[in-house]
Amino acid sequence: TQELLKAIEYAVTTKKYVFSEHGYLRSRQRRNVSDLEILKILSGNFKWHEAIKDKYYEGNYDWNYHIRGQNTDSEFIRIVVSFIEEGLIVITVINLSEVRNDNN
Repeated sequence: TQELLKAIEYAVTTKKYVFSEHGYLRSRQRRNVSDLEILKILSGNFKWHEAIKDKYYEGNYDWNYHIRGQNTDSEFIRIVVSFIEEGLIVITVINLSEVRNDNN
């Protein structure tokens, strides 16, 4: 986990990251989740790895990692990332407070 978090921080601080089309679209649709908030969570010290949610995709030959943190409004955000040749790719973004509110 520590190596994963360090690799994510390194990719963000060295600007070796991209947003997938889906990740870009979802960040626009989520309340209080901007690109800046996503990068702040990924490069900050107050994030954790939700390893139980990670998935390996056979066709892609890689893992999707689930990272959770808080935005500036203290809402919990889940960010799904993977690694590609260019570096880190943000696959999708979920504002967990929206998910909980939708389920009520």
